[in-house]
Amino acid sequence: MSVLLSETIRQTLDAESLDFRKALPIGPCDEYESSSSDMSLTHQLDKAIATVQSKITALKLEQNLRAKYEIHNANANEQRNKLVMANQSKKRKATNDNDIVGVYAASRLTLKSSIRVSTPEERESVTVEEGRLRGLTVREDTMSILMTMLTKLKSDPGLIVVVKDMFDLVDTTDSLEKEIEFFCDFTLLSFARCCVELGAIAVVER
Repeated sequence: MSVLLSETIRQTLDAESLDFRKALPIGPCDEYESSSSDMSLTHQLDKAIATVQSKITALKLEQNLRAKYEIHNANANEQRNKLVMANQSKKRKATNDNDIVGVYAASRLTLKSSIRVSTPEERESVTVEEGRLRGLTVREDTMSILMTMLTKLKSDPGLIVVVKDMFDLVDTTDSLEKEIEFFCDFTLLSFARCCVELGAIAVVER
């Protein structure tokens, strides 16, 4: 409210008179200290206050606020439309991916999907979105177990596992047991989808 009021006062005074846009003196001077002068500081302040009281109303403040909302919403909608168009373009591109690696395959992955390590040819077939690094970013609390799962898959090209059963790849009797509390089905599914999107893991067609 204070910002809205101060902005409205400034706009009103700027539009009212050139005198309100003139610079104030750096320090006290005779002209501004003389009470009889129309240019005295007291006279100018009284004039400004009178202008504010006569020109600024609750309706004026509401109109200015609505105008700010409209500008904000227009800018936000423009950004949303850009994101929508970019996402639609990405989805169209994704439909060109095969059904086992890439964005399209990742979007279809569920906890009941079977996965395996991808072949070099399958990894190379994935086009990574421009500006995105071909790698995973995971929180430190879950990194050891997730990397263990991925390593187990990569070490055996013939190994096939259902997403919800990925915990079976980890020996919880070792130091990794403490990290289990940070895991849930959503963590497993999100990790598997990222791996499939980037081409590290492939979906087994059934």
